[in-house]
Amino acid sequence: MAGAAFSVTDLFPREAERLREHAPSVLRLALKESTGWSDLFYEHTTSRLTTLRQRVVRERIGPATLGSVHAVRSGIGLRCRTAEHTLYAASTDTSPAGLNALATRLEPAGHSPADDGALEDWNWIERGGPVESSAGMIVRDAADAALSIEPALSEVAVQLHETTRRVLVATSGGLAILEVRTHVTLRVDVTMGRTRAYAIDGGAGGRADLLYCNPERVAAEAVARARTLTDARTLPQRQMPVVIAGGWGGVWLHEAVGHLLEADVLATRSQEPLPALPGQRIAASGVTLVDHAASPGGRGSYVYDDEATPGEETVLVEDGVLRGILTDRHHAAKHGLQPTGNGRRQDYRFPPMPRMTNLILQPGGAAPEELIADVGDGLFVAMVGGGHVIPEEDRFTFDVVEGYRIESGRLTSPVAGVCLSGRASTVLERMAGIGNDLTFDHARGVCVKHGQAVPVSTGMPTVLLSALDVYPAQ
Repeated sequence: MAGAAFSVTDLFPREAERLREHAPSVLRLALKESTGWSDLFYEHTTSRLTTLRQRVVRERIGPATLGSVHAVRSGIGLRCRTAEHTLYAASTDTSPAGLNALATRLEPAGHSPADDGALEDWNWIERGGPVESSAGMIVRDAADAALSIEPALSEVAVQLHETTRRVLVATSGGLAILEVRTHVTLRVDVTMGRTRAYAIDGGAGGRADLLYCNPERVAAEAVARARTLTDARTLPQRQMPVVIAGGWGGVWLHEAVGHLLEADVLATRSQEPLPALPGQRIAASGVTLVDHAASPGGRGSYVYDDEATPGEETVLVEDGVLRGILTDRHHAAKHGLQPTGNGRRQDYRFPPMPRMTNLILQPGGAAPEELIADVGDGLFVAMVGGGHVIPEEDRFTFDVVEGYRIESGRLTSPVAGVCLSGRASTVLERMAGIGNDLTFDHARGVCVKHGQAVPVSTGMPTVLLSALDVYPAQ
């Protein structure tokens, strides 16, 4: 089998070497005499979470509670696609006998984890084990910085999460790919009175990102947000123009638009064959939206997806016109489309499905301050929280972590405790302005679909939407 770009032993010592040797026979056994294809997915993922919590009681800083958890997830999933069925099985046993047994236990694939009676999500190596010196120093520096900036804090909590995922994918077509994917996230939470706020930094370059994670800067951002939100107010339910800041603000596009352009979701909503859909106008002129699996530094980036299809840039919307649909291998074949390299899975227990990677809205020509000046009475969203879409109801919602009223084209009082909502199918038509300040956020982003969580990133300039529903958070 060909396709490996570097030594297997550099990545996963014994397991991958054994898998590469036995994969061809296992894939043939899975297919038996059927026409179709099969693939094998192996992962070895390590995760370390370093935490620090410190309280202030009556102006006295208490001792820091420092902890660390180290876990490993390792296993293999086998899929077989015939003309009639997609079958799947998973196991933690990667021995030759275990692989052969796996091929005899294939069952109809679903969204839930495959179960062989002995699967584990994580194998806990340490609970409350020793804290690595570099990680401990980073979380301590962040906590010390926050407490020195704002003596009125009552609590600081810091998390440093490091993940390394090693993947091998082998296909019945004779391809084997190897890849290592790494993520680092630093989060600082602060409490001041009844106000809580947080800030996040990180990236997808592994330990190298620790060099760019400035704990003092992240702490300062969290404290500044807490000070702002102390005076924030909510808003009554109404519809108004909304300006959303770029970077992580692009999560609204992920929820409102991106999921509807994944082949499996789109197929359940459309009355037309999917190949006939591209070419329709679905957005205002000037709106160009791409999913870029090869975007440098993106949390959703990879060289190959979880089916060994090369990751690429897929143009979804070009100047307001639908151009592309995100596919995995199965849905591409089913609907007569080309695979776009978007077959992703949470881990070895799940079969892949079409998923976004790094969703990017291309910049326009307006300065951000011009977009704000165009609004007489509205809302500026400086930072968004989580969001979700309900495809069957054609609605999306997301939280506003930090916002400001716009009155007569100027930012005025801070706003928090509100949510935004709109119709997913028509929201792109309401995009009234696109800024020239494209910003990427590679520090955060986890997308959950059918119970599977995968890392994602967003890239967006400041945008103006002519109208969204604004209402108090519950």
